[in-house]
Amino acid sequence: AAHNSERYISEAIESIINQSLDFHRNIQLIIIDDASSDHTYEVADYYAQKYPKNILVLRNDKTYGPSYSRNRGLGHVQGEFVNFLDSDDYITEYTFSKAMSLFKKHEDVDIVSIPIYYFGSRRGEHSLNFKYKKTQVIDLMENPEYIQLSGASSFFRFSILQNYQFKETLKVSEDPLLINTS
Repeated sequence: AAHNSERYISEAIESIINQSLDFHRNIQLIIIDDASSDHTYEVADYYAQKYPKNILVLRNDKTYGPSYSRNRGLGHVQGEFVNFLDSDDYITEYTFSKAMSLFKKHEDVDIVSIPIYYFGSRRGEHSLNFKYKKTQVIDLMENPEYIQLSGASSFFRFSILQNYQFKETLKVSEDPLLINTS
């Protein structure tokens, strides 16, 4: 989902294109422009023209919010795993390959999450990064303090998302509800 993010959406897109996991063979990028009033759509469309087999850009006719846009994007997913990177975020080079490796190693795991770092006007680690001191599989019934709240820092098996949607009446906290319901 992208809304009025022309200043930084290129960095988000480039961080996906430049993954160590082969972008051309392994990654589908779906961008839903939520009726931006700036040039977000044009920037996203530039990349879609450059990578037509990997990038799909759709535009909402009016601003519906991130939940509607993400639900719309889910209808176009062709892959096995899904991430909801925000248009003002970027992801480091080895993230996708590490997430894929964890999914392959632990076939019973449905969500892989990664730490969050601030890089804009606020810098440093997110307060919930304590749970990433080591790579581990967590049972939330045994460790509820490890609850995951961010869709941008989560990778999902698409098969578990097929029965769920983001609640479109929510304008904030739509991520935690979907993550912890699925």
